[in-house]
Amino acid sequence: MAIMIFLTTLSAALGLSTRNAGGTLDRQLAARLTVQVIEGDATTRDAETVRLLARLKASADVVRAAEVDRARLVELLRPWLGEAGLDADLPMPAMIDVDLASGDDAAVARVEALAKSVGPGIRVDRHATWLAPVRAFVGALGWTALGLVLVMASATAAVVLLVARAGLDTHRGTIDILHMLGSTDLQIARLFQRRIGQDTLTGGAIGVVAGGLVVAGLGERMATLDLATGRWRYPCPARLDGSGGAAVRLHAAGDAGGAGGGIAATGAGAVMGRVLSVLVLLYALGFALFAVTLPTPLTQARRTDGVVVPTGGPGRIERGLAVVERGEAKRMLVTGVDPDVRPGELAAANGAPRRLFRCCVDLGHEAVDTRSNADETADWVRRNRYRSVRLVTSNWHMARAAMELRHALGNSIEIVPDPVVGSPGFALLFGEYNKYVVRGIVMRLGIDL
Repeated sequence: MAIMIFLTTLSAALGLSTRNAGGTLDRQLAARLTVQVIEGDATTRDAETVRLLARLKASADVVRAAEVDRARLVELLRPWLGEAGLDADLPMPAMIDVDLASGDDAAVARVEALAKSVGPGIRVDRHATWLAPVRAFVGALGWTALGLVLVMASATAAVVLLVARAGLDTHRGTIDILHMLGSTDLQIARLFQRRIGQDTLTGGAIGVVAGGLVVAGLGERMATLDLATGRWRYPCPARLDGSGGAAVRLHAAGDAGGAGGGIAATGAGAVMGRVLSVLVLLYALGFALFAVTLPTPLTQARRTDGVVVPTGGPGRIERGLAVVERGEAKRMLVTGVDPDVRPGELAAANGAPRRLFRCCVDLGHEAVDTRSNADETADWVRRNRYRSVRLVTSNWHMARAAMELRHALGNSIEIVPDPVVGSPGFALLFGEYNKYVVRGIVMRLGIDL
């Protein structure tokens, strides 16, 4: 399960990254042009280049227009033409790199018309035309990744179904015994659903976290490379600004507006976005694990010095009284009791004999929440010099109650959790999980709230 989810996560990340790469490629290339002034007479060519540059710079559609250095053109053509092909008598076109304010077709058409009005031998090349095959390939990669995600998700669902069927066949004898004992099909099905759900979510969480870490690591490496070079790389043979057509510098050192800072800010923002995404993912997975791995009651007899029961949920006090009646604890503390409630009233409400309350039950009236429950319990444990205590509370409340009690008692006292099974709704579980996370962070930071 973990491997399937890991591969699914990587495929989904591949699909999203290729989609983003395709969008970035479109935005970068749609607004980039190369204008060639093709004229055999050098004097006419230079004059047209000067006029064209002036008109382009004056156009509202153009953000930047710069002539490519002739020496650099010679270097670029040398591998293709050789030394013999670079004779000074051979005409060489002038090249102008143009960045547009908008890459829409209307703006490109206006710039083409402006350029051709200067001379008949002027040609305008769109970078997007050169890289159309690359863009199609990137799109195909994205669709392929989506197909892989769907295939692996279907395979994962099939694996879960097969495991469930195999589990039912393996435990057929046990199921028959449970039926004879009076268990219904729904009760038995819930047992299997919970177990399979826990295993599935655990494996899925491992796979998602592992895949997320791999994706975050690769993204961090790519961000580091981009920040270190300050370049956005793409294979564009039509771009001749001195970079050999392999990489275009987005912001030169002298660009207005502090382009270097813009690159750093963009990279830092991308890193922060990835970090936040990982944190949100971990938070969601933590809640899923919290919801499906609620603790179960003790099934074997376990003796402790005392038993503590925080008020606030059905079945808690009854469980604690049963522990004392079985002789598995010397005394019981009910913490968080309303100051107006008397032992006899509590005994009557829970159907317990008054003698049990008189001999073995203490009521704590000081606590008002889980944290003060823990403080009140710690005082009670120290007064009685107990070395072990059983904690009885609802299963959805156990994690936070045990954490608070451990914080109040320290590590020298043994805490034995004995949860009472409840039926919490989503809102109750979600709220309890948030309290547990926040309180855990506060404790680790050493903040006293």
